[in-house]
Amino acid sequence: MMSDSILTKLCNKTVTAKTAIKLQDYLIKLVKSDGKLPEGDSKEGVDITALTETAGIDRQNLYPKRGAAETIELYLWAVKYIGIETILEAEKRVLNSSTPDVKVLQNMLKHSEMKLSETEAKVLELKAHNANLVKQVHKLNIYIEQLQAGNEALSNGYVVEITPWISQ
Repeated sequence: MMSDSILTKLCNKTVTAKTAIKLQDYLIKLVKSDGKLPEGDSKEGVDITALTETAGIDRQNLYPKRGAAETIELYLWAVKYIGIETILEAEKRVLNSSTPDVKVLQNMLKHSEMKLSETEAKVLELKAHNANLVKQVHKLNIYIEQLQAGNEALSNGYVVEITPWISQ
């Protein structure tokens, strides 16, 4: 279990804003289960959407000038003292759990689908690039054939005037 001192400090924090109370309750449950904040793309490295959905608050509450100061302060405290669970750590924990977290499984599926979509887009891009290269190679082969025909004619004593073939 995570440090009892972190849990004690968290429980002893006095908060009055509704969002701060909800966040505090979520964080207490998180610490008791030896969890960490979910990794994401925020400035702090947290998945704000997953955190706020699980805590039952609006994500705007964690942004300066939008949320209560104590909610933001509690969030920043949690980042510093509770820490962040990487996506790989979360996946490993969920896959080895007898009662997996559905939200984490959904996020894993969403992440996998995004990677698959990115990979499919890259494959299409590479196929188009390959088709262009094949077309260029074909043009170069025609040009080489023209040069070889000209060289053969020259070697047979003919005068050769080269005009490029236009290939459609």
